[in-house]
Amino acid sequence: MKRSPELEAMLSQDEVAVASTKVRRNQVIGAVVLVILGAVAAWFVLVGSRSRPSDTRQGDEEFSTTGFRPPSFVREKDEPPKPQQPAIINIPPPPPPPQVAKSDTTEFNVPPPPPPAIADNPPPPGKTPPADEFPDRLKSKMIVLDTSKNNENNGSLAGGDSDRPTVAGEDRNSKYLAAASALADRSATARQIKRIDATIVEGTMIPGILETAIVSDLPGQVRAIVSQDVYSFDGRRVLIPTGTHLIGEYQSDVVRGQKRIFVIWTRLIRDDGVTVRLNSIAADSLGRSGLTGVVDNKFRERFGAAILLSIVGGASSYLTGYGSNAAIGNSDDAARAEDIARNTIAQ
Repeated sequence: MKRSPELEAMLSQDEVAVASTKVRRNQVIGAVVLVILGAVAAWFVLVGSRSRPSDTRQGDEEFSTTGFRPPSFVREKDEPPKPQQPAIINIPPPPPPPQVAKSDTTEFNVPPPPPPAIADNPPPPGKTPPADEFPDRLKSKMIVLDTSKNNENNGSLAGGDSDRPTVAGEDRNSKYLAAASALADRSATARQIKRIDATIVEGTMIPGILETAIVSDLPGQVRAIVSQDVYSFDGRRVLIPTGTHLIGEYQSDVVRGQKRIFVIWTRLIRDDGVTVRLNSIAADSLGRSGLTGVVDNKFRERFGAAILLSIVGGASSYLTGYGSNAAIGNSDDAARAEDIARNTIAQ
């Protein structure tokens, strides 16, 4: 029975193509072989391109320098010139000194003078010549001084007469002026200070802080300590360092109404033991003479007794007046009572 073409076409579509298993295996084997061959070829290429490093630590190293020829300018280089030796100058010896012809001199033998015909009369053996006596005027105990120059200087300052007073007043200011005018010589002499780095000139302020209290009831000493460094005149060296002690004295003669006390600094003592005599007046920061502080005006001592006497006297007067007034009042009442009684009896 023969199939129709339509049936053959439909059957051909239903058939499944069966592939050969050997072809797949052959492809895998071929790929593996190609990979192995490529790896072997690459290994040979890498090994052949690298050269094996030689071990320089083993064996002797040889250098062949016979084939190198240095350039001509190195071989034909001139030798360095030798240093020239300094020329030695031979100085000829000096010529001998010229001979001076000796002059003809004639020697004269002069005889000594003859002895004197008359010899000096020697003093008698029992008498000696008197020694020069010391002048009696030099043995005197009296001393003579020439005061004419001082009198002239005093007269020029005091108006020509040294005995004449300069001022007519007798107060403290007048006496101070008279003493200042009585100085013999007030001329100024200029001189240069050689060590200005070791000198503190007059008028330099020495700042300090009091360590002791001051009570002007009695005179006494006062102590202070320097609070700042004091430099030399040129300002290069510290001559009075901080911490230096100042010793002084204060005056107790204070009048009523005075609020400053007079202090004189007599001595300065440094820490290294150096002491200096000052004899300088104490002043405040503005240069005013004297020191200030808490002033006790002593009002209780000055006015207490007067106030107490006034109170006692006033109280006594008041009590005395009150007693007299009471006595006068009682007598008036008694007289009034008598008048009333007399009027009553009369009625």
